[in-house]
Parts: sequence; C-alpha cells; structure tokens
Amino acid sequence: MTRLGISSQIIWIYMFFHWNGSISAQSDGLQCYECGEDSSFGSCADFSTSDKYVTGCPSQYQSCLTTVGSFGDFEVRSKKCGIGAATNACSSMEIGGAMATVCSCEGSLCNLSNPVISSKLLMTIPLILYATSYCSHIYS
Repeated sequence: MTRLGISSQIIWIYMFFHWNGSISAQSDGLQCYECGEDSSFGSCADFSTSDKYVTGCPSQYQSCLTTVGSFGDFEVRSKKCGIGAATNACSSMEIGGAMATVCSCEGSLCNLSNPVISSKLLMTIPLILYATSYCSHIYS
C-alpha cells in the first residue's frame, strides 16, 4: 500500500468521527463522557470516570457516543455527545484495512465502556445464531 493510501484512510477515520461527533456545552440535560485527540478534555488514553471528562450536551444531542478507529497499529478513540436518537448498539465498518466502530447509547454517562468488536466477531455472530436456530428446529 502506498503512503498516500494510508494517509487517506487515516483521514477517513478522522472525518468519520467528526461526522458522528459533537460540540461541548453545558446544559441541564444529557451528560456524556468526553475525550479524544481533538477534545479539550484530553486524550482517551488517560480516561477515567472523574468529573474531568463529563460534559453537558446541547439540547439537540440525544445520545452519547464512543468511537474507535484503527488502521494497523494506529488507533483513534473518542467519547462525546451524539446527534440523534441512540441505537443502544455498536456499528462497525471496514474499508481497505481501516476499521471504525461507533457505539451509541441513551442516558447520562452511558458511554463509559470501550467497544471491543472485531470484524471476524461480527461475521461469526450471525453464523452462531443460524446454527442455534437450525439445530433447535431439527431436534424439536
């Protein structure tokens, strides 16, 4: 892979986080943990549940997000407020060796945990569900 290809994928991951991102502001509503490379709250590498990482979300933000993007040994993590209703689930996609996972949740400070989802695991889950369903149908 050329150097331009790697740079393009890193830029894609960065843009992906910002399209799913937020801004920080104080409010009496939803609160989320916030951290990230471009966050005034600091890097997620030092994240803890202290008040240092708590932000009030603007009224149009209805969910909390945790995002992880990786390419080879390079990884970017962030936590922030999210626009739109929460899915209470994680969604992953892989493009050219770059992997991005976004987890959305509902409720104040719900974005505590970090997603640990691999593309192989995501592909295995439907097979397990199908096998379980198929076996229970045969033996019933």
